[in-house]
Amino acid sequence: MADLADVGFMTIPDVLRAAGKAAGETVGTLRGADCGSPVADLAGALPGGKAAGAASSFATVWKSTFTTWCADAEQHATALTQAADTYSATEHTNASNFSGNTGKIAGPR
Repeated sequence: MADLADVGFMTIPDVLRAAGKAAGETVGTLRGADCGSPVADLAGALPGGKAAGAASSFATVWKSTFTTWCADAEQHATALTQAADTYSATEHTNASNFSGNTGKIAGPR
C-alpha cells in the first residue's frame, strides 16, 4: 500500500467544514464594520480642500470594496463546506464500490 506522502494530498472533510464555519462566523462579525466612516469623517475635518473630496470618495470606494470582499469571503466559506460534503460523499461511494468486490479478486495462478 502506498504511503500517504506518496499520494500527493489528503483532504479531511471535518477540517474543511471547521474552516468554512470559522470563515463564515468571522465574515458575519466583520460584515457590520463600517470602515469608510472614519475616512468620511476626515472629509468634514478638511473643508474646502482637495483632500476633503478625496477622503469622501475614498470612503465610498472603501465601503463598496469591503462589502464585496465580505460577500466573496462568505461564498468561499460556503464552498469549503460544500467541498467537504463532496469529499465525504465520494469517499462513501468509493468505499461501497470496494466492499462488494473484495471476494471476487483471485490471486495469481
